[in-house]
Amino acid sequence: MTVYDNILIGACQSIRRPSERDTRVRETARIMHLDGLLDETARNLPHGLQRMLSMAIAFAGRPKLLCLDEPLTGLNQTEAAEALKVIRRLRDEFGISILFVEHNMRAVMSLCDRIVVLHHGRKLASGTPAEISNDPVVIDAYLGGAIDAAD
Repeated sequence: MTVYDNILIGACQSIRRPSERDTRVRETARIMHLDGLLDETARNLPHGLQRMLSMAIAFAGRPKLLCLDEPLTGLNQTEAAEALKVIRRLRDEFGISILFVEHNMRAVMSLCDRIVVLHHGRKLASGTPAEISNDPVVIDAYLGGAIDAAD
């Protein structure tokens, strides 16, 4: 399937009229920096663009809550920075709440208003980025001796 076809799947969830779907697909592609690739086969895209396409599919329906599970995995620094710009734009311009699951702590701290830290499925802490970065339990678990070699 093409990039266009993939984004169309997401748009079809909320739009019935074909002309409106086309407009939505093209707008979404432009926001995600995929507008020059609409006729490309999705599987032939480089990894970073495939990650952007997966976000585009989810965003095409304009959800109120966008769930992103490790969207930066496998991206180089330039690609990750670009993805973060796009995610911020979705949040700020469209008023979308974003559930952002990510191991890139620099990205989490720069993007999120509230953070919940989990360790082995257990909630360690929650709060603002400043509160989390100064939380002794978080520091001990991720920088101290609470995690042994088996973890």
